[in-house]
Amino acid sequence: MSALELVAIVLLANRAVTTLSGGSEWPGQLWLISLLLLFHPATGWAFFQLIYSERLLTLLFSLFICAVLEHQRTESRQSFALAFGCALVGLFVKDIAVILFVAPAIFTLMLAASRRDPGKRQSYALEWWLCGLSVVTIAAYLVLSLLPSLYGGSHGFSNSDRLTLIADWRLLALSLFSLTRWLLIVRDRCKANVLDALNLGALAYAAALFLSVGYPYESFWTLPVQLVTVLDLALIWSRWAAPALHRKTTPAFVGAFGITLSAGVLALESGQAQTFSKRIGKIQVNQQKWRTTFEELEALLNERRRAGEPRNLIFMQTWFGRAEYERLPYERLIELDPVTRTYFVVDGIGRGRRYRPQPGDLLANIDKRKLTVLGDESSRYAEVYRFRPGMNYGAIYERQP
Repeated sequence: MSALELVAIVLLANRAVTTLSGGSEWPGQLWLISLLLLFHPATGWAFFQLIYSERLLTLLFSLFICAVLEHQRTESRQSFALAFGCALVGLFVKDIAVILFVAPAIFTLMLAASRRDPGKRQSYALEWWLCGLSVVTIAAYLVLSLLPSLYGGSHGFSNSDRLTLIADWRLLALSLFSLTRWLLIVRDRCKANVLDALNLGALAYAAALFLSVGYPYESFWTLPVQLVTVLDLALIWSRWAAPALHRKTTPAFVGAFGITLSAGVLALESGQAQTFSKRIGKIQVNQQKWRTTFEELEALLNERRRAGEPRNLIFMQTWFGRAEYERLPYERLIELDPVTRTYFVVDGIGRGRRYRPQPGDLLANIDKRKLTVLGDESSRYAEVYRFRPGMNYGAIYERQP
């Protein structure tokens, strides 16, 4: 499913650039989009690990872009419905996703008000409806997030890295290209297009990330921003670079030059602190750690079953929850709340009851939490397995008398 989503995003991005370039695909265009979009740490993190929101949002955003381009050309009801539907669903995929859909609509309305919209459209109903999604977002936030949080006494999500900017050259290129285009549009030196509006949305989205969780360029959070940046680079290639080369050489050489240029960019990026290969390597180690620890846990429980010993398994809810542990041969599956230090049987003998840990109980620490969250209680557990010495997580502990 991840592979299909990724292929669809690349093809939709290529279609969008082709439309913006006048309806013709230049040699090397698809290669450039594929290489620059696929081999980025944000893509590797989003598509090779347990991340679904950013990759689904990026897929919807790609489809939204193509629908908006089609709507500006035909103003058909089908393109209107597709664009608005993608935006509406996207709101509930990511909390700040509304920026990606509303900011371009506001930009287009501003162009129309200043008589700089080159489309000369009959109606801007789509843009007004997209702006109306801001009201939907506020209502959804109140009903689905704020009121339940106040009722439950919960606090908002907080990240220690908020207001932290770790940018790469791509964000700088996006900013400079956008600013240059906007200045030329204001001076009537060039005509605006959908990508200029998308640039505003991408930069506003990056700013929202910076204010809420920080902007680390390699994070899956930045995937929509990376998509728009690649669209900009591909448009530069297809509208200016490729035609200039085509006038002096053959299409085959143009395509080969585009591939070589993309490979050169990736080679330069390989010197960054965080790269695609480093991210994939880390994810592979994590996945191997999770799988191996689960296999070891299953082997320990089977060994106790053969010996007729109790098989009580304790876990703390993280990325892996009850569903992942239910396939193991335990007698009791016990969830530990690290905040209240309470134990409840969620499956097996005594289901639904509070539980008092017994000597010999196994505690799984597969993926995220450190045992230190239990405070003094952690001293009651002795390590019986660790995937790799010195590595966090991927460990199994046994309750001591």
